[in-house]
Amino acid sequence: MVESCIVIFFMCLLFMGVFQVAHAYISGEILYNAAARAARAKTVGLNRMMVEKSMLAAAIANSGTLTCPSSISSVSGAFRNALATDSPGALWDFALKSNPTPPTLNTELQTVPVYLGSGCPARGSAVLDYQNWDGGNYISSPFVTIGLGVVNSSGGANQISVRVTQPYDWLIALSALATGSIQTTTPGSINLYGDYAIEEHYSLYLNDSDW
Repeated sequence: MVESCIVIFFMCLLFMGVFQVAHAYISGEILYNAAARAARAKTVGLNRMMVEKSMLAAAIANSGTLTCPSSISSVSGAFRNALATDSPGALWDFALKSNPTPPTLNTELQTVPVYLGSGCPARGSAVLDYQNWDGGNYISSPFVTIGLGVVNSSGGANQISVRVTQPYDWLIALSALATGSIQTTTPGSINLYGDYAIEEHYSLYLNDSDW
């Protein structure tokens, strides 16, 4: 029994480490997509507010809990009813047969276009808002750290480069455990980032060539 407990402890620790690394990798891919959406918005001449809104909409998966509209529950009605009425066996069968979708999905599909069309950040936050969009974890005013600008590449073409960064908090202190220390109250964090570069196009849209 003692040997099993020791083995289970290290197996759980290994599982948590693999889970955290995989989740951090997925979060980094989401930031890459957000940077791509921001760069594509900028390359057609949209202003910085629209670029930021495009980036935020693309980073919804990393944005935490939906806070506006606040009436949306994080648990679907069917699952809530199953938890209240079904036996454990019936609940397990329900979970295996169901095709779950986030309860907020329909709301997001309806409100994201309205959010992107809002005229100012205050109106946008009254339409759609998330826990990490208002300061706190990573998306705060002036939103995510974006290095945005036109630079000259080695090939001579103008490029727009965007970097979106986000601190990623570890659930457990992997670095402390690796050194043999478990006396820590702050697991720590790493900085994830997504980079994207695209050729600058908006000068072509703005240049009518005397036509």
